[in-house]
Amino acid sequence: MRSPRSHVLTTYSGRQLDLDGCTSDVIFIEDIAAALSKICRFGAQSLVFYSVAQHAVLVQDILVSDQRRPDLSLYGLHHDSHEAFAGDLPSPLKAKINAEGDDAYKSLCDHLDDAISTAFAFAIPADGTEDHAVFERADHTALLIEARALLQDKAS
Repeated sequence: MRSPRSHVLTTYSGRQLDLDGCTSDVIFIEDIAAALSKICRFGAQSLVFYSVAQHAVLVQDILVSDQRRPDLSLYGLHHDSHEAFAGDLPSPLKAKINAEGDDAYKSLCDHLDDAISTAFAFAIPADGTEDHAVFERADHTALLIEARALLQDKAS
């Protein structure tokens, strides 16, 4: 039998966050910022340390400057904020987990995203919408910029 506190995280600020019932009232920016600034992108396989927080700021900047969509900037900044509590999994690992039919990580991230978007009062663009497509382009652009600068290119 599992302990009733087995899915509770102690956050940077010392607060308790229950992964089974996370609500917006336990989401604090300092917990997100502290964690994301210490989590390395690309499964820590980059040539230099580059944080999830840096990625989030780049996506936000692309949405505002290049895409001219400041209305999506908070979502761009927080699109990976769930990783402050769930950790960052490299995309190939996420794909493998999903292919195996295990949706626990995605379900947890979706639940955290809902709590985070409520806490900071922004909408999550629905899949298939133009807003979601604009966000996806910004996120993909950031990935290309980051990969070119941060990953070993064995093709050359």
